[in-house]
Amino acid sequence: VNIAHLMLLLLLCTGLPAHAEEPVLNTASSSANTASFNFVNAEIESVIKAIGDYANVTFIIDPRVKGTLSLVSEKPLSKPQAMQLLISVLRMQGYAVVSANGYSKVVPEADAKLQGSIGNNNGARGDQVATKIFYLNHESAANLVPVLRPLISPNNIINANVGNNTLVITDYADNLRRLGKIIAA
Repeated sequence: VNIAHLMLLLLLCTGLPAHAEEPVLNTASSSANTASFNFVNAEIESVIKAIGDYANVTFIIDPRVKGTLSLVSEKPLSKPQAMQLLISVLRMQGYAVVSANGYSKVVPEADAKLQGSIGNNNGARGDQVATKIFYLNHESAANLVPVLRPLISPNNIINANVGNNTLVITDYADNLRRLGKIIAA
């Protein structure tokens, strides 16, 4: 019995839709720690569960996360790469992944700002929604809001606190880092 037959049997036993392919370990690779993915018009829940199983990540999926997506890897991916690919594909579908206490939640992007982390965001991955407080020394927070607003995702927020001259911004971590560089300049 070859690996393809075993994977087909695994696919049938997991209850995944027939059009969604289970991740297949790349046996040609020198390391068994990579897998290739080929999900075409697969149910979002099935894709999330399959990649979560592969990457050892527990996902809680909001009931409003529905539909299909396509996720195909051209080459075998490590577990962190597979997670990053999943998060990026979900982001394009209007969903966000929020990490909390050893598990990850998949929620509509508009709701992610209510559940994102707060802090310096050095540990937040690029496609995670987070909140950061910027303390300003040389410019008024109220003056920067109209300048920075166009640079923030439409579903995310920026607020100025005039009392202590701070900006509170909720957006994707990679954009928060970019905004931090702009504010520092």
